[in-house]
Amino acid sequence: MRNILISQVDPIQKIETLLRNIISEVLAQKLSPNWLQDPKHGLGADRVKELQKKQKEEEGRRYTKLIDQDLLAYTDFGDLREILDKNKKFFEPIFKDWDTFKVYLKKVEYLRNPAKHHRFLYDYEILLLQGIAGEIEDNINAWYIGTRFQIKKYRFNFFEYIPTEGKNEEQILKLSKAIGKNWIEKMNNFFRDQGIEQSAIKVQEGDFKGSISAAHIRAQWQTSPSAHPNSNIGGIHYKSIELKLWYSLNSPLNLDELIEIINKKYFLFAFELDGRIDINRLMNIAENIAGLKPSSAGGTGKNDNIIYGRVEYGIATFWIIGVSNIDQKTSEIYIQANDKFSFKTAHKVITFGTLLSYLTGNILRRVMISLIKSSL
Repeated sequence: MRNILISQVDPIQKIETLLRNIISEVLAQKLSPNWLQDPKHGLGADRVKELQKKQKEEEGRRYTKLIDQDLLAYTDFGDLREILDKNKKFFEPIFKDWDTFKVYLKKVEYLRNPAKHHRFLYDYEILLLQGIAGEIEDNINAWYIGTRFQIKKYRFNFFEYIPTEGKNEEQILKLSKAIGKNWIEKMNNFFRDQGIEQSAIKVQEGDFKGSISAAHIRAQWQTSPSAHPNSNIGGIHYKSIELKLWYSLNSPLNLDELIEIINKKYFLFAFELDGRIDINRLMNIAENIAGLKPSSAGGTGKNDNIIYGRVEYGIATFWIIGVSNIDQKTSEIYIQANDKFSFKTAHKVITFGTLLSYLTGNILRRVMISLIKSSL
């Protein structure tokens, strides 16, 4: 099972870890178990002996620790570049613009030497390395999910709760409507304050639902027409009112200011993608590489050949990462919390790549939990 922390600080470490993981994974499937000793595809017997010596030395220095048994962990960056060159046909489907990828590798190798010897790197060089790391990760993630994704929108789900004890039906329904209409009014004022004319703001109002949209932003609230409680939190009965917010990356308006206007924590944060995810493939990777078991999955199909449309993976007791195909052209990946552990800044802390890297084994569970906690 592969489950390695990718440094959030050191882009060179991130790049090397990503490349070692994908080399190990792809060539283990395509070649014989001893491919590393094969000079045609690997590094040859002499170089393997040198790596084994490094491994033994590591074992001697850290005799109380469980050391990495994969010899690729002891390779230099030049070794990785050599392996990729020799096996171009296997990696071209992942790194489709091979010429650009080769330029990236040469640049990383050039900058790796001063960085690893603690010599100064300029800010623009660090930014370049971070960009290369992100590009490599995006290529690998696209290969994992079976599509070249493009993030179209963010989706946020908020809840407001009315305690029902001691209130009659009329009071509960009146409060429910007032909360929903107040959300619409707040957002309308926000749009106007940002210089958007009222004629460009579309508002639809109803007794138990309403919506507003402008500047590539849309919000919709709804609640049931019944005063009967539909939530139980800590033994107290509540009636819930839900607000969904869609924020397109084309919007000229500031997302943080909008979240501040709503003034609520959100229980779900989703990335809406342009493209359909191969969820069966992702489930196979999550199980066999990351060691994850789905908490739920759904879809259509017959016999054992199920084409899943949705899968979710629990993280601790409080959070879920899910992947869903909305239709033939759109999918989403999301993180969801329970009422007590909702998010305040997940949109600043957690990226699409972070969620996918967890599902594909590139981020440890404890690191994922740490990131989530920082967003509460």
